[in-house]
Amino acid sequence: MGNPWTMVHCEEVSSRDEAMERERQIKNLGSRRYLQRINNPDRPDDSGSVS
Repeated sequence: MGNPWTMVHCEEVSSRDEAMERERQIKNLGSRRYLQRINNPDRPDDSGSVS
């Protein structure tokens, strides 16, 4: 058996389609960079652009 998972972030969405789109965005960004971005929203990401 592996280690238990810990939830570190949660978002509410209004539909399954919206949830799947958001999940795709997060996975494309990479979980580590995504978590850094939500913790520091004013800081640019690794690409140098601000979103």
